[in-house]
Amino acid sequence: MPAARSRDSESAGPPSRLAEGPPPQEATGLPLMAVMEIQRTLGSLTQSVENLRETQRSMQAELTTVCQKVNTAQTIVWIVGVGIMGVVAIVGWLVNNAIAILPSLLAPK
Repeated sequence: MPAARSRDSESAGPPSRLAEGPPPQEATGLPLMAVMEIQRTLGSLTQSVENLRETQRSMQAELTTVCQKVNTAQTIVWIVGVGIMGVVAIVGWLVNNAIAILPSLLAPK
């Protein structure tokens, strides 16, 4: 354990000399490629999010239109139902009155 502590304390200080020449190719190539791949992926993700936002806006507009049409259809069905009930009520009243009057019309005089 004491040996590990001495190595940490030695590496924690400033370097004794600066690097000479460019860094080795494998030292910069892999991180640079990884950063470029991350940027490319991030760009495609950003584009996908924008596409999803546009799709969501258009879907919301379509949904609003459908809701309006459903409300209109619901109102029309209600009005037609009330009209049918009115016609049925009138026909029932006429039939009831006809049944009440029919025996007196058919009776011999």
